[in-house]
Amino acid sequence: MGKVISQSKVKRKKIKKLKTKMEKSRQFSKLSAYFEKQLLIHFNYIPVNHSKRRQLVSYIALIIFISVTIKTIVFTLLPADNPILYYLGDATIEFGAIRTPLDCMLSIWTLGGLYCGLFLKYTNQSVKHQHWVRVNQLLNTKSPAEMKVIKLFLHQTQSNLILAFLVTVGLNIPLLFQCPPGFYSLNIVYLGLHGVAGFLVSAYAINFAFFFGLDMFFVARRFKSYYRSLKTLVRYKAISDFKRDTLIRRSVRHITSQLKQIIETYHFWEKLNHACFISSFINQSLILYLVFCSPTRQDLKIVLSVYGLLNCATGQSLHFISANYAQKQIDHAISQLHNANTKTSQIKTKLENLNFLEYVDQRKYFTIFGSLEYSSKNLVTVTIENAATLLLLVTNLGYRQIF
Repeated sequence: MGKVISQSKVKRKKIKKLKTKMEKSRQFSKLSAYFEKQLLIHFNYIPVNHSKRRQLVSYIALIIFISVTIKTIVFTLLPADNPILYYLGDATIEFGAIRTPLDCMLSIWTLGGLYCGLFLKYTNQSVKHQHWVRVNQLLNTKSPAEMKVIKLFLHQTQSNLILAFLVTVGLNIPLLFQCPPGFYSLNIVYLGLHGVAGFLVSAYAINFAFFFGLDMFFVARRFKSYYRSLKTLVRYKAISDFKRDTLIRRSVRHITSQLKQIIETYHFWEKLNHACFISSFINQSLILYLVFCSPTRQDLKIVLSVYGLLNCATGQSLHFISANYAQKQIDHAISQLHNANTKTSQIKTKLENLNFLEYVDQRKYFTIFGSLEYSSKNLVTVTIENAATLLLLVTNLGYRQIF
C-alpha cells in the first residue's frame, strides 16, 4: 500500500514538472514571437523552435540597416551640390543651410540604433547578457493591474514602430518630387529601405528603452510589496518571536534573490541605455540649434520641437524616472528591513541580517556610464545642461550678428 502511494506521489510530481515545462515553453514562444515578428530580432537563447524564415528576415533587416547607417554618415561628409546625394537618396538635400545638422541627427540616431542592434545580436554569444529574458515573466503575469500595464506597453511599442516607419517615409517623400526624372525609380526603392531603417531604430533602441521602463516598474512593485509586508511584520505584535524570525529570514532570502537578478540583468540594460542616452543627448543640442539659432522654416521648427520632446522623453527622461522610482522602492524596503531586524530575538539571525544590510544599504543599482546615478537630481542636471547649451548657442549667435 505504501509503495503504491509513493509511486502515485512521484507520478504527480512528474506530471507537475511536465506541465511547468510546457507552460514555460508556451510563454517563451510568446516572447520569441513578439521579438521576431514585431521587432525583427532573433535570440537563439530563448528555448523554443525558431523559424528559419524569421531568422533570415532579421539578418536581412540588419544588413539593410547597416547600409543605411553608412549612407547617413556619407551624407554628412558631402556638400549639398554633390550629385551623388541623388544616387544615395539624401532626403535633406533641399533644406539648404540646415541640411548638414539634419543629416548629423539622422546619422547619430542610426549609429545609436545600429550599436543596439549589433549588441542584441552579440547577446546570442554572451551568457552574461542573457539574464534579461526574465522579462518574459513580466509579459505573462496574471495580475489584472499588471496586465493593463503590459497591454498599454505593447500598444505603445507597436505605435512606436508604425510612427517611426511613417515619419521616416514622410521625410523621404519630398525627395521624389525634387529629384531629377532619372532618379525617381531609385528613390522609390530608397523610400522603403529608409522606412525599414526608421522601423529598426525604434525596434532596437526606442522600444528597448520602454522595455527597461517596464522592467523597472515591476522591480518597484516587488520591492513595494516587500516594504508593506515588513512594515506589517514590525507593527503586528500578536505574533511569536519564532514566527517573526522565520518571516524576516524569508524576506531577506527573497530580497537577496531579487537584488541578484537586478545586478545580473543590468549588465544587459546598461549597454543599451548608454547608447540611447548619448544619442539623444547629442541630438538634443542639434535640435536646440535648429529651432532657436538657424533660419529654419516655421513648419519644420514645429516638427523639430515635437521631435525634441520625444527625443528627450525616450532617450533620457524615461530611463531616469523609471530607474529612480525603482531605486526608491528598493531603499524603502531595505530601510524597513532595518526596522524589522530590531524586532528579531535570535542573535544569529540579527547578525546575519546586519551583515546583509551592510552590503546592500545605500547601494545604487542603476547607473549610467558606471558612475552617474539615475536620480531626480541628475535628471535636473541633464536638463540644466541642455538649457546651458541653448544659452551658449544664443550667445554665440548674438556675437556673430554683432561682428
